[in-house]
Amino acid sequence: MIERIIELMLGKNADRTPITNFLIVTFTKASAVDMKKKLIDKLLEIEADDFVLDQIENVSIADISDLHSFYSKLISTYFYEVEL
Repeated sequence: MIERIIELMLGKNADRTPITNFLIVTFTKASAVDMKKKLIDKLLEIEADDFVLDQIENVSIADISDLHSFYSKLISTYFYEVEL
């Protein structure tokens, strides 16, 4: 999964996608935390340019969470749409 995320982020022919454009959902909080750590570790292995350094910094604010946290955020953001 980490390899696929890195591949999508760095893209081909300068088509790069920031980590903040991804929605990555796991089943547990522990696996979300682990995924963030593995993603940072993998980005640190790559030859660092400004884009990669920005992505390392932005992993902490990226939408990488477990299902419960994702749904909680979704409901708290759009509570008026579901009439809560």
